[in-house]
Amino acid sequence: GYWRLDDNAPLFAQLMDAHGRGLQPSVLRQALAEAPPGTARLLVMQHLPGAEWSVDVACERGHTLAAVARRKLGTRQRLEADGPAIVIARDAVERFRLSGLVNVQLKGAEPGEADLRLLEINTRISGGLLYTALSGINLPWWAIGNSLRLIEPSASPIGPSRVVAPVSDARTVDGGS
Repeated sequence: GYWRLDDNAPLFAQLMDAHGRGLQPSVLRQALAEAPPGTARLLVMQHLPGAEWSVDVACERGHTLAAVARRKLGTRQRLEADGPAIVIARDAVERFRLSGLVNVQLKGAEPGEADLRLLEINTRISGGLLYTALSGINLPWWAIGNSLRLIEPSASPIGPSRVVAPVSDARTVDGGS
């Protein structure tokens, strides 16, 4: 979980609303001042109000075989075969020489689709991988077929920039993230 620092968060709501996740900075400062030495370990990150993407990638030793981005739009997702999320995911796969089925999470620093930031790289299959099948690209097949040398890595199914398909119900994708 996370807490969002909010100068206007009501103190009573901080105590009673476990899902609100708003915390006054002064409360955080006081808690940190009272923490036993060595116990206050925090990961701090800026709030990113933009859109969120989850990119599923089949790859081998840093080479992207196939990738499908899922742009999250509330309870819907939009599948994309190209665009900035795919480019960043490909760069991450190449940089870390990843293999298998991986998932790259991104979020926009601004409302809309601009200025994407890399949140995390999961070197495992994502919970939403099943939705990528609606794109017509079978990522598990690309990963397995490549590892068994049944396909040529250069035969990527990704074509020109296009939106592939909408996914109408994404409430359970990636554990609700």
